[in-house]
Amino acid sequence: MKLAFILFTIAFIIIVVGTVAKARKLDNLHKRIEHMRHRLDRALLQRAACALGIARSGVLDPASSLLLEEAALEALHAVDAPGRHGERSLVESNLSQVIKATAADPGALGRGLYAELEEAETEVQIARKIHNGAVVRVRQIRSGKLISLAHLAGRAPLPETINIGEGL
Repeated sequence: MKLAFILFTIAFIIIVVGTVAKARKLDNLHKRIEHMRHRLDRALLQRAACALGIARSGVLDPASSLLLEEAALEALHAVDAPGRHGERSLVESNLSQVIKATAADPGALGRGLYAELEEAETEVQIARKIHNGAVVRVRQIRSGKLISLAHLAGRAPLPETINIGEGL
């Protein structure tokens, strides 16, 4: 009887410790996603501001400048409110396409403007990949039976990946 009680107690402690460890890991991943989401938002704003600067610099032809300016302004004004995530992705993807069509020539832009745009675009892609990797890990962990049975995710919404076309 004592041996069964001891084994049961050890098993219970192992389950509790494992559950707490999973909960902490999940919480840390949710925090990382939040941090990466802010980093991605900053990178997207920087890219849009850079594109707007290029559009207003006079180095592009008037039609390209107008297209780039409209896409950049739309991206700068895009609000990432709940339920509008897909809309923001479309606006940012549109800006990526317009950048690719109008500002992808380093010779036309000059080294400084092109380097600034390229750096902003690189930061967007890095932040997006890190964010999406963390989202995939959270989704894998949250799909486990222990997580759903013990409600370890709490009230945190299931995070979504960010899909934005590449500009340069």
